[in-house]
Amino acid sequence: MDLALEYLYTTASRLKWGIGIGYSLSRSVSFSNSEKQVFEDLGLDEIKVSAYPIYVTLQFYPIKNLENLYLKGNLGLAILHIKPSYDDIINSFRSGQIAVLDNNNTYFGVYYGLGLGYDLPSGLFFEILYDFSGNVSNGKPKEIYIGNTLAPEINYTFSKLSLSVVYKFKL
Repeated sequence: MDLALEYLYTTASRLKWGIGIGYSLSRSVSFSNSEKQVFEDLGLDEIKVSAYPIYVTLQFYPIKNLENLYLKGNLGLAILHIKPSYDDIINSFRSGQIAVLDNNNTYFGVYYGLGLGYDLPSGLFFEILYDFSGNVSNGKPKEIYIGNTLAPEINYTFSKLSLSVVYKFKL
């Protein structure tokens, strides 16, 4: 589940732009086989990523005869928070290992979204949106320490395709 708040300005009859902020609930990271083995050796079965995108948004109404149909684009900053699952932390303490991510487990990255929407006169609208959030650290993945062990370099990213039914408030 995701939550987002956007504020849009109408600048032309078929163009709106604005700013937005969102929150994506924690999602599990998928590992390659080699990465999975390293994490399992450290007592971690799962790592979760949450994203907080801050972005500019653009809505363009391209077809004059279908004035409620729009194309949408988002571009901005993704703030990613990475953490092991609660069960993994408990298990690592029980086994004598302390598997904790380093203190700086918040990373900055890129966020973008592309989609299609349809406004209804009632204030409801439907939107199909593909969005992506990923970490960037000088062109290479951020180093993550679990205890004193360096985890494999991983680009923490997630993307999704969503269908939203939204109510808009007029301010």
